[in-house]
Amino acid sequence: MDVCSSHAIDLDRESQTTKFTVGGIILAMGAELCSPEEIGTTLPVSYDPYNDVISSYEFERLCAPDGPTKGKLIRVSDGTPAKSIVVLQCISSQRSCSGYCCSIAQKYIDIVNETEDDVSISVLYDRALMPDEPSVTILDDSNAHVCNIERVRKTGRYHIIETDSGTYKADLIVLNMGMQPNKNITKLQADIGFNLSHDEYILPMSLPTGIWACGSATGPKVYPELVREAQLAALEALIFLYQESHETTETTATVITENCGLCGLCIEACPHHAITLVENAIRIDPFKCKGCGICASTCPTRGITDSVIQDEIPAALAALSKWKKSPKILVLSCESCGYGAVDNAGVRRYEYDPGALVVSVPCIGCIDANLITSSLQGGFDGVLLVGGYEGTCKHLKGVQLARQRIDSLVKLLGNEIKDRVRLLTVSAMEGHKVADQINQFVEEIGGTPEV
Repeated sequence: MDVCSSHAIDLDRESQTTKFTVGGIILAMGAELCSPEEIGTTLPVSYDPYNDVISSYEFERLCAPDGPTKGKLIRVSDGTPAKSIVVLQCISSQRSCSGYCCSIAQKYIDIVNETEDDVSISVLYDRALMPDEPSVTILDDSNAHVCNIERVRKTGRYHIIETDSGTYKADLIVLNMGMQPNKNITKLQADIGFNLSHDEYILPMSLPTGIWACGSATGPKVYPELVREAQLAALEALIFLYQESHETTETTATVITENCGLCGLCIEACPHHAITLVENAIRIDPFKCKGCGICASTCPTRGITDSVIQDEIPAALAALSKWKKSPKILVLSCESCGYGAVDNAGVRRYEYDPGALVVSVPCIGCIDANLITSSLQGGFDGVLLVGGYEGTCKHLKGVQLARQRIDSLVKLLGNEIKDRVRLLTVSAMEGHKVADQINQFVEEIGGTPEV
């Protein structure tokens, strides 16, 4: 208070709530870096600044020209210059790729090589810490190494890092911390109503009309991505506010009041929080509804119907079931990743049996047990459900619901269903997986694939 020339600090001021009426909201609360103390038990070396094992955000301050050391890289323990730096990658509380860590490591390499002539730096990817997904890209630099860290021991000034590819000596170890979701996201989710990805970041496509999200609130990103996403969100908000009126997306779900028992299963099942109970009646918010059909397939009394799920798709299956081909496989693919993969198979000329008949559905989570069994009874020899990977489904629950329903059918009807119904998860670019699965399915059912 004494040093603030504008007298902007008032320690006696009480907190207050202010209400704003707005036409749009952009969620840009960012993410948080993982805490090294919280994940210390999984690391090959424990976080200990006074023993020269520091976090990446502490190393950032050492590198900063306006930081506490004016950009000089020193050891925390005694203040002497650091001469041998090892950066450990993939330090995260999650098993998903944090995305931006490699760019941070590259920045550290560039800083050391450009400003410190007598300092060496190595970046180590320990296989035990690396994320599970195959999409992880390794830093393309001679200073980066993928290895199995076998032991870290301290000898005098140095930490000796023993790996299966060699031994590295460091007088300063940097734990390159990954991102984790903002802790306020779950509270915000309860207030606004949206879905989270499998690693608990905001799924933008699940946000209500007039609300956008950008930046690392939707997942870890490097700086250029943050800027582009922020600009796009601002542009979408401006376009939205410029319009005088907005039309709701046409929803195919309809509430049949006389059939509704107010059980609330549809409210619980809806991944977009579009269904509510108002004055003892079920209401569907057309601005939130994404037309996935999950509510209709969940309702036991047809209190909610969906024209696509309960009219159009059964009509298409009835027509396709009359085709004289054996074996005949019904491929129900979600309109996003699943159908994209089927289309990719066609574009890339991956050959699969012509007895596979593909039908696009809004989400494989809308396929109920009755549709599967009626398809098998109606002439199809097998049913293949094709959807995106868990955590990528734009309707969030699709793959899980499909798997649960198949498991329930197997428990109820036994191995006959198990041999004739399958679930395949793919990305839109994995047409080869669809073709391979169809051919394998045909062969196991009892036919030789005709490609």
